[in-house]
Amino acid sequence: MNGSAKRISVVTGGASGIGAACSSLTANAALRRLVEPAETARVVGVFLSDAASAMTGVNVPVDCGWLAGTSWSTYGGLREANG
Repeated sequence: MNGSAKRISVVTGGASGIGAACSSLTANAALRRLVEPAETARVVGVFLSDAASAMTGVNVPVDCGWLAGTSWSTYGGLREANG
């Protein structure tokens, strides 16, 4: 591949910094919290670096597990971790 090849990927940022009205968002996220903007920025930084030189055409959700958490609602929701 020559030096003009392009890598196209997507970072899907989750909800962050929206205040107290977000309890339903955090309840449905696997990590039970919102994303910090710096966390999304770090993932973007990886895509811009040589560390992602073999990655192309991917979507990386940076959402504290919100997509994973909401998909479990069909099965009764997320279970709390056992100590």
